[in-house]
Amino acid sequence: KEPLNMQEVEKDDIFSLSSGKYITLDDVLYEEERYIFVNKLDKNEEPTNNFLVFKCTSEGLIEEKNNEKLKPLLEYFSEQANKKLELIAETYNSRGN
Repeated sequence: KEPLNMQEVEKDDIFSLSSGKYITLDDVLYEEERYIFVNKLDKNEEPTNNFLVFKCTSEGLIEEKNNEKLKPLLEYFSEQANKKLELIAETYNSRGN
């Protein structure tokens, strides 16, 4: 679903900006600001290798480019992704595969 208000973007939402379409992979509250981790989609709405972090503000989404903020945010999003992959592997292995 496409959110009506960019502050309400949730995981798995697909939304459009002037720079293209994105899907939200994760979100976090960091230093009292909400950030979302997104994957840019191609023209067929398929994932690309282009990942970005946006800060959610009352004016809309702003791409986070400050390395001091990006480093801990990307570490968090990476840890969350690894946990999900471990859970998938455990589920797969527990089925005797």
